[in-house]
Amino acid sequence: MAKKILFLLGSANISGGTYVILQHAHHMQKLGYNVVIALVFMKTQEFLALKNSPDCWHPAIKELTFIHIDDAKAYDFDVAIFSWWATLFSFEKINSKSYVYFVQSIESRFYEGHETFMRHLVNNTYKIGLPCITEAEWIQEVLKSEYHNYCELVRNGIIKNIYTDTGEAYAQKSNQQLRILVEGPLNAAFKNVKRTIELCRRANVGEIWLLTSSKIDSMTGVSRVFSQVSISEVPKIYRSCDVLVKLSYVEGMFGPPLEMFHCGGTAIVYDVTGFDEYIKHNVNALVAKTNDEESVIRYLHLLHDDRELLSQLNAGANETAKQWINWVQSSTLFANAIEKIYANKSLQDQIPNIQKNVIKYLRERIRVVTKNQQQTNDKEMEALPLYDSGYYVLTIPVSVGETQIGIMFGQAYKRFMITKVRVFNQRGETAAQMNISSMHMNQISDNTFECQAESGMLVFNVNIASEDLNIQADNQLQVEFHPIMIWENQLELVNE
Repeated sequence: MAKKILFLLGSANISGGTYVILQHAHHMQKLGYNVVIALVFMKTQEFLALKNSPDCWHPAIKELTFIHIDDAKAYDFDVAIFSWWATLFSFEKINSKSYVYFVQSIESRFYEGHETFMRHLVNNTYKIGLPCITEAEWIQEVLKSEYHNYCELVRNGIIKNIYTDTGEAYAQKSNQQLRILVEGPLNAAFKNVKRTIELCRRANVGEIWLLTSSKIDSMTGVSRVFSQVSISEVPKIYRSCDVLVKLSYVEGMFGPPLEMFHCGGTAIVYDVTGFDEYIKHNVNALVAKTNDEESVIRYLHLLHDDRELLSQLNAGANETAKQWINWVQSSTLFANAIEKIYANKSLQDQIPNIQKNVIKYLRERIRVVTKNQQQTNDKEMEALPLYDSGYYVLTIPVSVGETQIGIMFGQAYKRFMITKVRVFNQRGETAAQMNISSMHMNQISDNTFECQAESGMLVFNVNIASEDLNIQADNQLQVEFHPIMIWENQLELVNE
């Protein structure tokens, strides 16, 4: 039996995906597993501020053991569970007998079509060969058919004693107008929250409430904003509203409509991936074709004008809720799936290949040439993905004075968006003066440059003149950048 379990989590901040992970981890600890969560991109001080806050959003944050990923090498685990594509880059920072990839969506779809580099990078994480657990049939089918991964299906649960159709509410519903709830973060384009609010405003059939993980106090056109609220407050919001309008472009098996069903309401959604796990058009909710905005507005008018239809959908939603599993059942199935993978000898025999594939598919090696008055260096360097932007960060040793830098990323990527440049030394001091120039660089705004590389190499000059930086110290130039593919028909070069 697997006893020591590690979950690799990007951040403990509020999000739907993090909620699911904390639910599983919390229940597995109650089942007797020794559970540890390693925070990959969240600083310890930031986590402690969240944990000690009276508004801490999930009880598991106070009850589970959290460590920083840099401290994980001191532990030995039976199973390490990667929970997001970027956590795979910490593979070599852990000691574990076996590995599992918990895939809550095909996350390359979180990036827009023109972001070919990021989509390619995320898809590479599915090529490694890790055994997977997922929450929706469509994800399981993609992982099996396109990437040939072993994949267990465990659907998410619901906290049945919290998400109920009776209990406290922030306001009573009205027969005169609808109360519409929009849910989701504002900074994720694929969640489509801002446009959803605009459509609800155009319908003009009632007041609009917003439930969001984004930190805001108010928003134009929204009567009431609930920002970063704890789990215990969410059902009160649902019970106050007639309909949840959730028009995401990408989902795994999205939970908010199901939570709304449990709290006496219905939903309007797009036919996004995963909707058919439990949503049935005209039975428990209304489903519009993706981007069919006029249908969304028409559905809102229907629910406002036809209270019998609203009651019928609420009844169908209630029936769906009754048949859905709770989190104890879901997390028990999750633990069983972990044990099944851990005991599967053929899967364990693949670990050496998995370790090789991590290096093969995830390590982006970049040729960097630096030239100054003293010397020229030409070597390969490793770039790492950033949590906030998803872009890469490259750290290059430089000297005080002028340094010419050339970066070659790959044949298909000859343009770079540089979003941040800074120089620091071993003591963390930042250069007071730094000039960047290039014949092939257009400055778009402060610290944002678009560069057209010649012959596959981006060349620019950095001139550091600072009394604050010790000339003898090892100074480092840190470049945050995003490779852009300029010719879509060269995608095959990247996929080879």
